Amino acid sequence: HWSAAIPAARAGDAYKFRISRGAESFLKVDPRARRIDPDTGNGLIYQDTFDWGDQPWTTPALNELIVYELHVGTFGGKKGGRSGTFQEVIRRLPYLRSLGINAIELMPPTEFPGETSWGLQPQPPLCRGGGLRRPGRPQNPHP
Repeated sequence: HWSAAIPAARAGDAYKFRISRGAESFLKVDPRARRIDPDTGNGLIYQDTFDWGDQPWTTPALNELIVYELHVGTFGGKKGGRSGTFQEVIRRLPYLRSLGINAIELMPPTEFPGETSWGLQPQPPLCRGGGLRRPGRPQNPHP
């Protein structure tokens, strides 16, 4: 493991890691980046200010799991030709509960170029797709 402290770095700044070994040197995107610029492939510094809280959670027993594989963009509804959002999925959770679903497996909700995608492009797993977020809300799947 390694790290660096860059005091002048601010939210929104672009970056990549320069990795050197002997005379060789190359740039790599941060595999744990929370945002990626789709045009340059640079990681973007992201400041998460949402309070995730500390509510208790108990996972159902393995033999009691009823899992629903969910694609946010299609399950959340396509209104006006746009992909659904996490907020729209949250509004539809009672429907899943009524079916007996007690676990959700998200299809990749990662960044992608363009308007719509199944999320299967090679992107860092923590970069949620911009189309799935709702402007003015915390950049996470919680209300």
